Amino acid sequence: MEFLGIKGKTWMNIILAVFIVGLILYIIPPILFDLKYILSWTLILLSILFYAIVYYKTKDLFHPVGIFSIILIFTVGVANFNLSYIQSPWTGKTWLAIVCTYVSFLIGYFVMKWIQGKKRIPNISFDVKNKKSFLQYIYGLFIVCFLAYILEVFESGFQLPIFSNEQGSYKEFGIKFVHYLTVSLALVNYFITLYFFKYRKINKLLITIYIISFIAIVTLLSRQLLILLVLMTVISYHYIVKKIKIQQLSILLLVGLIAFTLLGNLRSNSGQYILIVAKMVEGVDSPLVGWLYSYIAINYENLNYYINHFTDMHYGAVSFFPLFAFTLTKQFVQVDVTQYYKDPNFTTSTMMYDFYLDFGLAGTIIFPVIIGALSYYLYNQLKEKKSIYTVTLYAMVAHNLFFVFFINFFANTSWVFYLGLVFLLILVTTDNRLLRTVLKR
Repeated sequence: MEFLGIKGKTWMNIILAVFIVGLILYIIPPILFDLKYILSWTLILLSILFYAIVYYKTKDLFHPVGIFSIILIFTVGVANFNLSYIQSPWTGKTWLAIVCTYVSFLIGYFVMKWIQGKKRIPNISFDVKNKKSFLQYIYGLFIVCFLAYILEVFESGFQLPIFSNEQGSYKEFGIKFVHYLTVSLALVNYFITLYFFKYRKINKLLITIYIISFIAIVTLLSRQLLILLVLMTVISYHYIVKKIKIQQLSILLLVGLIAFTLLGNLRSNSGQYILIVAKMVEGVDSPLVGWLYSYIAINYENLNYYINHFTDMHYGAVSFFPLFAFTLTKQFVQVDVTQYYKDPNFTTSTMMYDFYLDFGLAGTIIFPVIIGALSYYLYNQLKEKKSIYTVTLYAMVAHNLFFVFFINFFANTSWVFYLGLVFLLILVTTDNRLLRTVLKR
């Protein structure tokens, strides 16, 4: 079907593009079109350009360099609008830490690409040996995680976060260590979806488990859990089932933004409350803008504040916190990172924050090199063989790259716990003889 010589599909793309551009222009406060914001707009446009170049070369929406480039540079541009009175000007040291992070990630990525080209690192060439073992793992994981959830519900006196009017209700809910299992319900749902993508089959029991787990996750009011589930599901669909197009991704982002906002309202995050707490400048009166901006800019401000006001170093106590937490030795290296935040109402920072706290500028060089190398290795393994293991591991790392502006998930105990469950999946469901052969190489 054509109209004015243009195909219907093309018209749909034009309408979608016009709608998105119109929505963006509607959301953006008029004050941002002032010439003093030229640096921010330049960085934002550069991030889009870099992402477009990577996409043109790879035809992959979820390429690690593309993700890291657009998220890091775009959010740095946004943060430099300085729309909050909490913020202060960035110094050369802050800019250097951010530049080192980006360049080091690229170095790690391309060095690993060179090493892998020499075939010096073994491939992840194995996969789930049969559907039955994968199913049994999903059932077992669900039973353990759901029992943990029930235990926490009883322990809280049925005071679930969804029924609370307190801002920090999610953080106060849970039992030490048991909560790691409760939040792993998101991984149960992901594995069910992955099973369906891989084998194109699903039974009523799996559907029932998915619904129960999803409801439990919603009652926790953890937007981060839902984002983890959705993002990993989308990435897995992209690589296992069918490549997602930019138009489809745009629609998903719009739907996600709406859902994220609605869940925020359930958590009693009033729009006016956000504007007041974030101390937004005059001319910014949209709660949505205040909410989005504070989730990005204040994180960078925490990094900027630490770099320019403190010289403390903790030599791995922050970056390797999960190791100390799971070995019950964290009391010997406990660091109260909240003392370094600019404003106590905002207790998150960037991925670079942990690295800088531990090792200063050197941390923003060493760790991003490792992350860049890991990103290439897993991405290359995924391209070589789209197994349940490679897809899951890359999706987990890609998720972390998406949140470089928000938190260092590589040092997050829950994420490391999920990683442990994935390795357990590998041990339980693969041919152990093949695994031992690979490990010996």
